[in-house]
Amino acid sequence: FFFLMIRRPPRSTPLYSSAASDVYKRQVSTQSTWEGTMEPSPITKIISNLYLGSAQAAHNKHTLNTFGITHILCCAPELSPAFPDDFAYLALPITNDLNEAAFPLFRKAREFIDEGIKKGNVLVHW
Repeated sequence: FFFLMIRRPPRSTPLYSSAASDVYKRQVSTQSTWEGTMEPSPITKIISNLYLGSAQAAHNKHTLNTFGITHILCCAPELSPAFPDDFAYLALPITNDLNEAAFPLFRKAREFIDEGIKKGNVLVHW
């Protein structure tokens, strides 16, 4: 039964012929969409007041306002704040270098996230 719930029925399955297709149709209808489109949301809620998104989402003021973002934690060293007058930012120069000591940066990130959650919503992006 569980297999039927997570499996898309084959193309040869008639529209209303099997339990599998009925389950699949329910899954599609309950997927989250972005502003009435079939596009997935550009920001994902991790926990209450904490979101994860891409740099593209962090550079879209409409998206940020829609999700009520007030604080943005940027973990990409090559990106700069897009709206420094409108949001609180913390930019951490985290790279994929295994020799880099990123651990000391985690305390700053945690403090920024804690403060942001108290005042609004936080977006973490890479």
